[in-house]
Amino acid sequence: MFRYGLEPLLRHRKTLEDEQQRSLATANRHYLAETGKVRELESEQQHAMEKMTGAIPDIKNSATFFIYDNYMAGSKSNIQK
Repeated sequence: MFRYGLEPLLRHRKTLEDEQQRSLATANRHYLAETGKVRELESEQQHAMEKMTGAIPDIKNSATFFIYDNYMAGSKSNIQK
């Protein structure tokens, strides 16, 4: 039976390729999870903005408006992170 002289090198390269593919799959799963979190945060922020927009006529003091404004700033910061 003929044995290729560089067969051990090919096996080593195949092992390295398999490791890189597993690493890429892990990174893709992490990316998809983080993308899902960002979508949830954006949806939550949009809901809060709609609620705040509807509540603006009923806000009687600046403290309440300040709370909404701080929440929106915090939401933007979370999405950027």
